[in-house]
Amino acid sequence: MPVQLVNTELYKMAIPSDIVKYFAMPYPDWISPSSGQQQPKSLWQLVQDYGYHDRTDEILPVVQQLVVQGILIPAGRTSYSEGKPPWNERYFCPSYDPVKASYGEYDFAAYGFPEIYNKFKDAVKPVVVKKADHIGGKDEDIGTGFWLERGLFVTARHCIWNMREINIIGWNPSDAALSKIWVSSDKNIDLAILKFTKNPFPKVHGFKYKDAEILDSVLTMGYPQLPGFDNVLVTENAQISGHLKSTTGQIVTEAKAYWEKDQEYFLINARVKGGNSGCPVITNRGYVAGVVVQGSAGENLTPDIMGYGAAVTFTTLDRFIKGCLTTPNSDVEEIPFKVTEQGFVSTFNHLGFTKK
Repeated sequence: MPVQLVNTELYKMAIPSDIVKYFAMPYPDWISPSSGQQQPKSLWQLVQDYGYHDRTDEILPVVQQLVVQGILIPAGRTSYSEGKPPWNERYFCPSYDPVKASYGEYDFAAYGFPEIYNKFKDAVKPVVVKKADHIGGKDEDIGTGFWLERGLFVTARHCIWNMREINIIGWNPSDAALSKIWVSSDKNIDLAILKFTKNPFPKVHGFKYKDAEILDSVLTMGYPQLPGFDNVLVTENAQISGHLKSTTGQIVTEAKAYWEKDQEYFLINARVKGGNSGCPVITNRGYVAGVVVQGSAGENLTPDIMGYGAAVTFTTLDRFIKGCLTTPNSDVEEIPFKVTEQGFVSTFNHLGFTKK
């Protein structure tokens, strides 16, 4: 039975999700006339049922990417009565998850990091700070923070530590008041979470978070300082290089840094500059896997010339968020603050914070 389209423009935007749903088993509406058994559907049937006759050039690359990602599974060909290859190719999908579809995971799998960037670019915000006890040099600095789907704003703790004033670009304090700031009781965990009385970014898609593995491709989105430019959102593609720490490219390793003996990081093989602090490390399915807190350093804490970045791991981030939302919890500290005309300032006077 042909699928009835309700909103053509909305439907066109969801091609990968709709393809996955179409090929998901079981689908009792399509039974083989000869065997009476359910049979995998073909691309020809997809085009007929969805009226995609003028969108065939878009469908083929999407299907190919979904196959590469293991979301669709080829199931052989039908007869030539349903067209020539590749249109008589059949596929099935083991499962369809409407929650994943709503988040955009199937779209991300089909279109890659550009789609992730387009959906979440407004969720990543510059955190502009005025330095306390400023002597020489520049008075202002910048970091990064990002909005989570569950209504929390995450940044690096050192981005708000001992600052004269903090302003999140795009946030209007008079419209959505800041209600809480949390940091970890462990000073080695360089994270801070802000909560507001209502959504400060109502039209913004917030991130979800999930773990990643070494050599996974990832994306960083942050605001490194670029001479001559103001608040430019810069993205880099990388890998997680290991379980020490990382950036955009791949996760390449995971370990503990000797300058912070008890804190685990992962390294990413993408360049990390000062303004990237607090920026998300995003997997190819659109989930935050960690938070960039610093570049890796040598024996004298000099910057790593290879540009590897250190990121707090998903495990640490998840534990910290759960601690913030569980009261009471000795693992987190709530920071007193006062609102200013442009933002806020901490009034915490221990754990390294200076009362103002």
